[in-house]
Amino acid sequence: MWNPLRLPLAALGIVLDAARALAELPRVIAALEARVDGLVGQSDAILAELARVRGVVDGVAEQISLALTDVQAARAAMLDRATDATAAQEQLERTQGELSDAHRVLERTQADLAAANARIERMLAETAEAPAAEPAEPQPEEPVQPTRRFGVFRRSSPAA
Repeated sequence: MWNPLRLPLAALGIVLDAARALAELPRVIAALEARVDGLVGQSDAILAELARVRGVVDGVAEQISLALTDVQAARAAMLDRATDATAAQEQLERTQGELSDAHRVLERTQADLAAANARIERMLAETAEAPAAEPAEPQPEEPVQPTRRFGVFRRSSPAA
């Protein structure tokens, strides 16, 4: 249970609290104004920082755009080089095939020349062994028709 005589004391406490609150009100308002001014200053600093960051971001975006352009150009150049390298590789393979064919023809030609040299040596040896006592009758000279060089040794081959 509560005592009704305490009511005037409670009313007096409320009035004193209201008077204290009213006395503190200008100080609280000044503190709030200072805080708002601080926040406004901070917001100005934040806006300035955001403007600076926007400039940095724009610069980075421009650099990225330039780098992307360079990368695309480098990619196109690499594709051209790869195509050139492929063409060079194919040409190299064709040349190697032609060289191996030429090497085989050279080996066959050397073998043919060695055989011809052996036949010529045999013919020279036979001619040297034949009696040289009988002079040969002069034969009428027939006109010599021009022949190809090494026409005697000609054979069917892809190189001929």
